[in-house]
Amino acid sequence: MNPRVVLGLSGASGAAIGLRIFEILQSLGAETHVVATRAAERTFAEEIAPDAMGRLRARAEYWYSVDNIGAPIASGSFPTAGMIVAPCSMRTLSAIAYCNADSLLNRAADVHL
Repeated sequence: MNPRVVLGLSGASGAAIGLRIFEILQSLGAETHVVATRAAERTFAEEIAPDAMGRLRARAEYWYSVDNIGAPIASGSFPTAGMIVAPCSMRTLSAIAYCNADSLLNRAADVHL
């Protein structure tokens, strides 16, 4: 069975890092579950290409809206090999550190911790 990995993309600078992590996970055969903030979508468009997030979305096995708090990755009973948040904005880092699970990305990180 391939490892299941959650990838959270937030709006910090460094969109290419998030894209490269996604590519590496896919090359390793990981089952990718991706959630991106609205700020990440803008950053990807400005730092990589206007259609970068759309291309990534088309390649991901599972893509979740940041507002979908009921997605499987929001549950601690959803088994994964782990979660990566990259790039990670200070806002997202703070929300994760202080258990502010107001979005799917933050909630998924919370249950992973």
